[in-house]
Amino acid sequence: MAAEPAGFEDLVSLFAAALPDASKDPDGEVRMLLDALREFLRGVHPEDAGKVKTSIAKNSFWRIAFPLYYVLLSMTCNLLFLVGSFLFLPIKERELTVSFTFVVEGVDVREVMSSNISLFQQLEQNFTGLLASDERGRIKPHHSKMQWRKTTSCSLDDAMLFDVNIYPRDGYSASALERSLPPVASIKDALNGSLTAIGIDRLASEEFEVNVLSRPRLVETAVAQKWAVDLGCNLFIIGSALLAFISGMDIFEDVLLCGASAKAFLKASAARMVQASDEWVDRCAAADSDFHVMVGPRAEKLLYLAGGLVFLVGTFYFQHPQMLSHRLPSEVLAEEDVLFAAIWMFIIGSIIFVFATFLNALTLNASGRTFIHWSVATCGIYELGGILFVMGSVCFMPNQGCKEGMEILGAWCFILGAACYVLGDFIDFMKTSALIFLRLRQEEAARRIERAMTAFLFRRRLEQAGKLCSNPSQSPPTLSRNLSRVRSGNVAQAGLVTTFRQAMLQRLSRQRVPTGLEEVQGVVVSAGCASFSGFTGSFAKALGSRTSEGAKLERSPILGRVAAMRSFKSVFRRGAGRPSLSSYACKTSLSMVKKLLALHSSAYSAVLTPYHDNGLFANVLQVCDALLLARSGVPVLVDWKRKGSEGHFQYGPEGFDLFEHLFEASGRCRSAANGSGSDSLSMPGRINCLFMNMLRGYFWSLPDDTLKELRLRYAAAIRVLQPAQHVQRKLDEQCAGWSEEDACIVGVHKRLACSEMVACQLSQRAPSCTEFIAKARKILSASTKQRKLVCLATDDMKAVEDFENAFPPDGDVKLCCRGGVKRSSGGVREDGIDNEVHRSPCAEADAEDALIDALSLSRCQHLVCVDSNLAIYVALLNPEIQLHALSSVLPEGWEEAAEMPEEPVHASYEVVFAPMVFIRKGPSTATELLGARKSGEIVHCTGRGFDGWVELEGGGWMLVDGARGGKQNAAAGLLLKPTGQILSVPRSDRVVKHAASAEQVLNTVHCKSAAGRLDVLTSADGAETQYVPGRPSRSVTSTGPCQPGDPKLVKQGEGCEKDVKKTRSGTKSRPDAQIPSAESAPAQRPGSQRPKQPNRLAPHCSACSKVEQGGCTCDLQQAGAGCAWSKAHDVWIGLMCEAASWSWEIVSHKALKSMFADVRCPLCSKSVGNPSRRRPGPVNIVTPFYTT
Repeated sequence: MAAEPAGFEDLVSLFAAALPDASKDPDGEVRMLLDALREFLRGVHPEDAGKVKTSIAKNSFWRIAFPLYYVLLSMTCNLLFLVGSFLFLPIKERELTVSFTFVVEGVDVREVMSSNISLFQQLEQNFTGLLASDERGRIKPHHSKMQWRKTTSCSLDDAMLFDVNIYPRDGYSASALERSLPPVASIKDALNGSLTAIGIDRLASEEFEVNVLSRPRLVETAVAQKWAVDLGCNLFIIGSALLAFISGMDIFEDVLLCGASAKAFLKASAARMVQASDEWVDRCAAADSDFHVMVGPRAEKLLYLAGGLVFLVGTFYFQHPQMLSHRLPSEVLAEEDVLFAAIWMFIIGSIIFVFATFLNALTLNASGRTFIHWSVATCGIYELGGILFVMGSVCFMPNQGCKEGMEILGAWCFILGAACYVLGDFIDFMKTSALIFLRLRQEEAARRIERAMTAFLFRRRLEQAGKLCSNPSQSPPTLSRNLSRVRSGNVAQAGLVTTFRQAMLQRLSRQRVPTGLEEVQGVVVSAGCASFSGFTGSFAKALGSRTSEGAKLERSPILGRVAAMRSFKSVFRRGAGRPSLSSYACKTSLSMVKKLLALHSSAYSAVLTPYHDNGLFANVLQVCDALLLARSGVPVLVDWKRKGSEGHFQYGPEGFDLFEHLFEASGRCRSAANGSGSDSLSMPGRINCLFMNMLRGYFWSLPDDTLKELRLRYAAAIRVLQPAQHVQRKLDEQCAGWSEEDACIVGVHKRLACSEMVACQLSQRAPSCTEFIAKARKILSASTKQRKLVCLATDDMKAVEDFENAFPPDGDVKLCCRGGVKRSSGGVREDGIDNEVHRSPCAEADAEDALIDALSLSRCQHLVCVDSNLAIYVALLNPEIQLHALSSVLPEGWEEAAEMPEEPVHASYEVVFAPMVFIRKGPSTATELLGARKSGEIVHCTGRGFDGWVELEGGGWMLVDGARGGKQNAAAGLLLKPTGQILSVPRSDRVVKHAASAEQVLNTVHCKSAAGRLDVLTSADGAETQYVPGRPSRSVTSTGPCQPGDPKLVKQGEGCEKDVKKTRSGTKSRPDAQIPSAESAPAQRPGSQRPKQPNRLAPHCSACSKVEQGGCTCDLQQAGAGCAWSKAHDVWIGLMCEAASWSWEIVSHKALKSMFADVRCPLCSKSVGNPSRRRPGPVNIVTPFYTT
């Protein structure tokens, strides 16, 4: 495939024709605009756009994540230091020991401290060994603890005071150890022997003397746990190693960067050796300045590397002093010397960290003043942390005569220091994140400004050529106006797609009949672009159009013109009030033009149609487009081999060739499994924009002659697409016995109603099964043929049940629906995806079923459908089939249903969704957008409602709950909160209760239009009965004459005549209602049975169109709702008759139970029985009610 197909430049020439001559453009502005347009049109292709978005997403991720890695790793190191510091706090267990105190007098403390520190350990070992020589062995060898302190505070010069703790062996008690210890004199002798053995006399200032100050006693001692200190040291080792590693990697990165910069600098110097020496001096000065700027951060990194290594070695020494002292001679390095060295390494490492922070503070001005206060705070906190580390290290100096309180103080210094480092890293992380976010926002703003400026210059050139200014007095847009759009964030309107839409809109607005792509060609012809004009002629000729003299194109239904005409005409003018649909139509139209140019201007030996991840018939329509638009004789190669990662196209196993399985191979169309040529033209996705997404809804509204010719051309092109033999056999079995001569066959394609399906409908709704059934019945009733068939193709499990109930096997209409087909019950899966058939793994047999359904529908005479790829394929396959698309935005009869909503409608609502809720022209998101109401505003309603929408006073509809507005509004939640009283009661609560008096039918006023109003039952003589709402017994509260307009009744909320008429929730009281006599009623045979009809709660007569309280004679007779009567006795018998119980709700007096116990209906001769015991159907007994 060529990198840029021939003819692609012609599309650019369409815009170039309106621009001035490039030779008169010394600044290259025209060339820049055309290059930008060329790049933009390349990006219109969905595949290219996807690749660009993927690369941008990857680059954005690394640009955000890479600068943060150092800060995050540094924070990890300091968190390890913090946890390790907490473990340095003594974690002790209480244990019983034997303790005593002795003092050694006559020794020079300074000489002892400057000599070998291991003397104290030798003393401890010798003394414990002497005590452990006891034959009972209750003392642990080498497990006594001596702690000495100078006794200057006790006025004892040249003396050392020792505290001794002796631990018993495992299994022995400390009390037994106390009893077994020798007397004080023996302990004193053992101490003298031990001190003499270690050579303490050489350090004595005079003859030393040992005195035991306290006899051995039993005490409870806290013993420190070694595991906590070891774990803390391990964490310090890991943290130090990680800090040294990231510092080393950072330095290594700088070295590589310096090497690359030096290499580039040397190349540039060699190429410019002939330039003046002053330029070299300036460049060297700039490089010297950059060197001074960079030396600070690099020195800081070196210091952090050195500090981390020193801390690493010092921690290892501190954790394992005995191991190191044993490996070296005791004369060179004793254990105490190892501990001293470790502590000094801690101190040196901490000081190095302090200097590194100091260097960081010195380079703040050099690195910029953005977030300077955050940087200063970070440096100050780091300095405090380093100082606390130095103080804590000094506190761990061994054998300084201090108790364990000094070690606790040192541990807390380390804890506070590590906490300071963590806090500083957190502030640094926030600063780095803010800088990255600021940089990305600035780059995005720069790109938007550049794009807006390009569009502005492009639009200005078009205006200068006179192509955009439909009104000569209209002033051209200024630069400040476009920059204000950029500042306000509406730069999407300044893009090239919007520019193209505005250009076509203003061009089309000057014509009486906008015709889409033909107008685009007219622009080129009028501009005198000969190259594009010639191409347009050949392009139109290839599609079946004719060209007259002067290159004036005739209006003919070619693919490109028809598709663009509908999308431009219906969408560009914003008549539908749906801007997003307008932008989508522009993008798909530009993409379609690009593919058309490639198909008719490139040199290729075959057209390759690889599958795209969509449904089966979306890929079938892709093949149909290629068969129609490819050059004659060029084969179309279909690649339908799955890769295994698809979300929609999931038919068959991975690598399965589905096209070869479903269709027969031919010379014109075959599978690409045998390979395609290197010069083949790839056409991924559908070409006709009327086959894509919501634009499919415009397919059904094409003019009849245009649609017919378009279908004929497709049918002729796809005639080569024949089903495989096994598919053909199953199709013949399905359609066996179908004969169009003596049968009326209606095909119905009912799609499963899910959120994704609704979002792809132009009407933004999914018609119910009732609408499909009603449409099919209407078509069948208009036919005069004897046999009537309905062919149902659906993936909805519930639809099959509804159609089987509507068209039973013993009925006049035969239902043909294939069994064993994979269908779904709808809903949403656990992963949040709609539970559709093609969204789950399917076998090749499922694809066969879908194809057989489509071919079966193509053999019907009528097609009832919605916007779907399968329905479009059926329409193209059979140009003679009559189309009945249920594509209206609102269903039939919605206005009548809105008068009696199924849900309560309140008088006013408060807008609770921020920032606003839109107002639509009708109760659907697909209707025109009229305006919006901001959060907190109050809207007032008329009382009408439909499908979750309420009508506003002054016009317009608003959605109450976002979940009822489709997939795009589901996450919004509640949009409007009711604040007023209820104006309309749900239809299910509007039960009109009929009653009768002795002479006339009792008229009922059932007013619930304002929620909670009382039921008023009024008889002919003016007596009334009021019911108190909320009382189960419905006891009578007052009796008297009832006037419909009585202010008292209106005030009490009992309703009035106007209220009844307005809400249609009841019927007006009629004192002059006449009872039909038995003589006036048609004769009925006793015992005759009438077919049951649906409940008729509103007493509208089907014969004479009257509205009466109890129905008229003809209504009761025809509907089978009851019997004729002549007096009250017969009235009650007829109303309570079993034949009428399913149709009219019965209101009876409990006193009548015994009266009618043995009475039979005069027409059907059935016993009325006791109403309280016999309740067939929806009988409603309301007592008491009756007054005479």
